[in-house]
Amino acid sequence: MASSSSITTNPADHAVSTPSAKTVVLTSSSGEKFEVELQVALQSETIRKMIDDGGFSDEIVLSFPNITGETMSKVLEYCNKHMYYEDAENDIFAVEEMRAFDTQFVDVPNEMIFDLILL
Repeated sequence: MASSSSITTNPADHAVSTPSAKTVVLTSSSGEKFEVELQVALQSETIRKMIDDGGFSDEIVLSFPNITGETMSKVLEYCNKHMYYEDAENDIFAVEEMRAFDTQFVDVPNEMIFDLILL
């Protein structure tokens, strides 16, 4: 059951961005394309393994025929947030915010949880 209160976090607010950062294009089952920075994409173990196994040179494009755009968006929200707080384990406020975010993140229907686990 989804919570009525929400943590106000916009993944774009927490995206790690550098001018020369390498990007990855992820394509959902509906053909929706998500361009994200490599370091953000590597927060997902599945994506990391695909990149490691793929032997990509310059452009990294990955397709996910079993992942909807909604699920991909949710996973990227998680990756962005965790990338933003990656080195914050000694900051009690950041740790508490991450706990609250993670708790709310999994407060979704079971079908969505199963989809999230895939990616």
